[in-house]
Amino acid sequence: MTSRFGTCGWSYPDWVGCFYADGSVARDWLPQYASSLDLVEADTTFYRVPPPALVKRWFECTPADFRFTLKVPQEVTHERKLVGIASPLAHFLDVTSALAEKRAAVLFQFPYFNRKVFASAGEFYDRLDATLKLVPGGVRCAVEIRNRTYLTVEYLKLLASHAAAPALTSQPWMPDARDYLSMAGPLWSDFAYVRLLGDRHGIEEMTTRWDRTIIDRSSDIASWTELVGRISASTPDVDVYVLANNHYAGHAPDTLRQLQGMPPERLAVIA
Repeated sequence: MTSRFGTCGWSYPDWVGCFYADGSVARDWLPQYASSLDLVEADTTFYRVPPPALVKRWFECTPADFRFTLKVPQEVTHERKLVGIASPLAHFLDVTSALAEKRAAVLFQFPYFNRKVFASAGEFYDRLDATLKLVPGGVRCAVEIRNRTYLTVEYLKLLASHAAAPALTSQPWMPDARDYLSMAGPLWSDFAYVRLLGDRHGIEEMTTRWDRTIIDRSSDIASWTELVGRISASTPDVDVYVLANNHYAGHAPDTLRQLQGMPPERLAVIA
């Protein structure tokens, strides 16, 4: 079993001086990040498939034991809504395959769907099933939904049939860690995927700078730590990927410090 901790994205100018070294520029940030953490979720792939040269640089500027998770482009999940997506999905998987063993998983992050898009949860399940069949064997998939009513035993078993994992998210409209602990159905396959996302709109009413923690999430973090521990204890061979977003508490690296029980100086690359 491997537990890896990382952040949702790494390109944050506000981290310079509090996580990244003073005076560092965007090109420096990923190598600096990878000197302190061994996992990151690439947010940029949600907006577009990266150029092959950029993927090559990601591979070359990170250590051998570093891992990426990659968001499936929004063209697949949001714009086409899983219809006619064979070509763009294949292109994304082909380009990012250059990461080789460093590509730990891909994440299908879906928005909230109303009944004009999917008349029922079953209609979504059918389309998701057809989509996951397009993913080659050996590519780990995590799936995040924003419709709480879709989170059923049927849904979890569908993911399990594809060896996919549900993204266990900390968001106001989804279950919390204690709810997940009591939920029936498989919450992971050979890996688990945890995302501490928070309330984006709520926190942006308080700040749009991401250089410090502004919300005390200690109690919630304790619950998620318990959940990760339960997963690890119940399935010794499972890999656990835990990602924190700036919107969760204000400063994702500090959230990871709390999750791992580290003092501040143990998780920073600044001198």
